[in-house]
Amino acid sequence: MNELLSLYLQQIPDYVSDLAKTKAMRRLQRIDMNCGMNCTSRPLFQQMHAYSRYMHSLGTALLAVHFHQSREAVCACLFHDISTPVFSHVIDFVHHDYIKQEYTEQAGRHIICNDPDIPSILAGYGIDLEGTLDYHRYPICDNASPQLSIDRLEYTLGNMINYGFGTLDEAQWMLKDLQADKEELIFAHSLPAILFAKRSLQCGNVYASDFDRYAMQILAEIVHDALQDGIVKEADLYTDEPSFIQLLCKDETYHRRWVDFCHLSAVYPSCREDTHARMVPAKKRWIDPYIQGKGRVSQIDDEMQKEIAAFAAADQNRYLSDRKEESHE
Repeated sequence: MNELLSLYLQQIPDYVSDLAKTKAMRRLQRIDMNCGMNCTSRPLFQQMHAYSRYMHSLGTALLAVHFHQSREAVCACLFHDISTPVFSHVIDFVHHDYIKQEYTEQAGRHIICNDPDIPSILAGYGIDLEGTLDYHRYPICDNASPQLSIDRLEYTLGNMINYGFGTLDEAQWMLKDLQADKEELIFAHSLPAILFAKRSLQCGNVYASDFDRYAMQILAEIVHDALQDGIVKEADLYTDEPSFIQLLCKDETYHRRWVDFCHLSAVYPSCREDTHARMVPAKKRWIDPYIQGKGRVSQIDDEMQKEIAAFAAADQNRYLSDRKEESHE
């Protein structure tokens, strides 16, 4: 992943480097991008390299510099996941925020303003604190789907390489073709835009897959019950994943549940009567990038139009189980 960061920017600016070394940011080094799925036995996740929220946040900030954004916008990008709890969007599931998946963003302002170092570092570089607290105010950094923002660009490139869907050379090719418009990142040419849309959809199929939805729900139930039983506290969600898992596994019951979760490798169609079955709708993520002078990929490429439409329409209202013998085809 370090090679990918070097594509974004050859040298990290001093102010970004100093902020990235703070305690609140370093915590993200132990929060994986894959929402706990990296702990399962699913083959896809077993073959990956580590890809942390820290790496994603730093990459997003470097891309903001790459696309000539203000220092406030760059810092807002760096901080945009600073409130991410352990297992990321699984905690959205704990709070029944399956579709928007925005619950985990709520604590960001408090964390930044109360960090022992961040406000003084920002002041030392003459960067307005208020301008760094919400990256949603910068459309290039974050905009409405299916537009391409800096955040979506970084995690798409990062995940496509990590999942083995694309290469570093492809990432470099696509990045070189992009430029910042007023509201979104746009491609200059059709071919890299079409490839990017395809890679985005491949990643989107992982994020919204039967396995991810089911496994995230199982993990959400473990976390929810552990909170209810007093095994962990709300504050423990904002430590890091190794520490949280260690705390969870001190209890025999939750240690067994965690081990069972780690053994998950596949899910199957099931029915309501199966006690292991879950029906879990969740957010679908895809990108339909704009090509300068031509429109969106879906407007110029019939195949991608069909693939995006099929993905958007895919039915998530069905029961799934990790027990094949109890499933109902």
